[in-house]
Amino acid sequence: MNDAFAAIEAYVRTLFRYRIRTEWETRERCSEKGFDKESIEIVIERLKEKDIINDERFTEMYLYEGLTLKKKGIYVLREELGRLGIPRTVVLEKWQTLSARENIPALLSQWAAKDKTFDPTKWKNKMLRRGFESRDIALALEMIEDCR
Repeated sequence: MNDAFAAIEAYVRTLFRYRIRTEWETRERCSEKGFDKESIEIVIERLKEKDIINDERFTEMYLYEGLTLKKKGIYVLREELGRLGIPRTVVLEKWQTLSARENIPALLSQWAAKDKTFDPTKWKNKMLRRGFESRDIALALEMIEDCR
């Protein structure tokens, strides 16, 4: 049995070399690899106790990176995280914390200012497709208008 645990832990370490994973994602990848479910659960619990697998931290990091680096909004990020096994309630809770810390309309207006051929209608549609809330887009457009 220890050999099974060691093999699962080695496989999980390999997965985590590329990027951190959610609990659900780790479980799925180990199952696909053919490890037995009981051993997978035991290893996952150990990793959670060591704080190696931490879905809340993963969600916070994913949201921050998605917003600031990839310029994605809540609707897109919520769907992506859902596909990684993160419950919608956790995503929304962490988004509220992030949006209280980061001024999303200000970020949007900074990105718009860098757009050389700024067209408010096209930009608004682009931000909607990226998953930003209409309220944040409207506030950003007001900030842009105030600066001009």
